Amino acid sequence: MDGKSALTARWEWMEAGKTARSVAYDNPYRDLADVESEDKRYVYSGVGGVSRVTCEPVVAHRKGQAELFATIALSDREAPAPEMKKLLLAYAEALSDSSECVQKQGPQRSAGTRQGGRLPCTPTLFVRRTARAV
Repeated sequence: MDGKSALTARWEWMEAGKTARSVAYDNPYRDLADVESEDKRYVYSGVGGVSRVTCEPVVAHRKGQAELFATIALSDREAPAPEMKKLLLAYAEALSDSSECVQKQGPQRSAGTRQGGRLPCTPTLFVRRTARAV
């Protein structure tokens, strides 16, 4: 492998009222919006996607002012769009269980919150292709 980035996964707080499609169009170099969900919560294509994350912000000044969006993008290849959709929705669900969002009391919401713990949340993750010694 060449050590170049293969997948980028990032999250960002955007002004309230933005749509997944408008966030996807903020990246003019990638078409992340071939398919839009019926409820307009997410858009995706074979190269990535954007989803609004179900999240009540922990930080008070964001409440009612900002919404959390998850974006994934492949660097230089394409994958089956349904697989990108699965990855996007899993990432958005993990973000909703992260320290960026208020956690509801009661039973676990998903596998992402193990024993009541929160997932650490970093804004951008790059997955690089690397060669392995055999």
